[in-house]
Amino acid sequence: MPANTLTAPITISTLAGLDASQSGFTAEDRRKLEATLRDAAHTFAALKPYDVGPTLLSSLTNALKQPLADVLGEVWKQRKELRVAAQAKAPASVSKADVALIDHTLTSTLKPSVTITVKVGGLPPAPIKMEFDVDVSLTLKGLEITIENAKVTKLRAGEIKSSVRIKWENQELWKPFEKTIDLKKEVVLKDGGIAL
Repeated sequence: MPANTLTAPITISTLAGLDASQSGFTAEDRRKLEATLRDAAHTFAALKPYDVGPTLLSSLTNALKQPLADVLGEVWKQRKELRVAAQAKAPASVSKADVALIDHTLTSTLKPSVTITVKVGGLPPAPIKMEFDVDVSLTLKGLEITIENAKVTKLRAGEIKSSVRIKWENQELWKPFEKTIDLKKEVVLKDGGIAL
């Protein structure tokens, strides 16, 4: 199986459907989400006169440009079998192990925030911070990884199914966005891989 380098990393904003350059929300869905974000922002009196929905959506999308590999790395560091494989010693100080991750689910909650600064009259600008909870659930099916020198360096075969929920003040802003990524080839991770 030929190896391919993953040149455009899969990000949480892509999995959430927010990245307009990737398949995700329709234009109509984006307008509805912008309206929902605007309504949430209008709970702050200083923001009521402004339509900040598009700005909030753009800022939230940028805040979620975190590579999926970072989230996987944080979760995988907690898995005992991966830590053991990463710590294994081999001749010539090179450690390599292939690990099958057959059908398991990982969850993580990201906490991005967006700060909007509004100048009201002659008063100094007042920053308003909106903090979001983004629940990410990943189901890895038939995925195999290669660990070399305490880093995940390759992904093979398998499928990643994701479900992403965006919440503000414990209220879900939109129905969960679900996406499936089929890894039909071996993917060599850039920058030496995911450190464990």
